[in-house]
Amino acid sequence: MTTLFYNPAATKLSPNDVFGVAFNGGFNQPKEPKQMTLQVRGSVDPPIYSIRIHVPQHARSLIFSFTNGAEWDQAIYPDENIAITSCAMDGYYGEGVG
Repeated sequence: MTTLFYNPAATKLSPNDVFGVAFNGGFNQPKEPKQMTLQVRGSVDPPIYSIRIHVPQHARSLIFSFTNGAEWDQAIYPDENIAITSCAMDGYYGEGVG
């Protein structure tokens, strides 16, 4: 089992007044969004949402989304937009094209 976290303070998706934030991520077929658990972290830190999911052993990436019932926020893991633009090899430092 893997735990996913959603931090509404880090995105533009505001939690719904009724159920907060829901997770949608069927691995074999699309499924209905599932309500995430609200985790209150005290008076200093804003609350976050979490959900435990089963990730197949052969999965190389995950595509899932979060919803407040009206808006969607898609996530891809690992993030395909991250590109390594430089690396060090045996004392030689080369830069790639970003």
